[in-house]
Amino acid sequence: MSLISDEYFELAKSSCNGEYVNPNPNNYKCQYALELIRESTKLINDIHILESRCRYMSPRPNNFLSGQLFLDDDQLDLLLLSRQDKPWCCNHNYVPIYVWANNEAVQEALHVKKVHIFSR
Repeated sequence: MSLISDEYFELAKSSCNGEYVNPNPNNYKCQYALELIRESTKLINDIHILESRCRYMSPRPNNFLSGQLFLDDDQLDLLLLSRQDKPWCCNHNYVPIYVWANNEAVQEALHVKKVHIFSR
């Protein structure tokens, strides 16, 4: 079992002359083959191919200390995550950890020092 069809692989192999990352932009046959491959692999998680491709979930880098999470640009509803019909996303495992680690009682129990970061 493979990620791309043998046909797409052979087309890219015969058209791209080994240049798959920065192929000649005028080599239309290679560009077409690589587009077919990109299209057929766009739902694959690049980091771990056995995991579902999930929307990115993380604290906003420029607003890290605000305590908010984001899921693309949607508001995050922690209770909704457990009731959704979609397959469970591995990124959802980070939500309870983030909430727990940012809880003041937890930080106090762990003797976490509060550091104030000032931006210029």
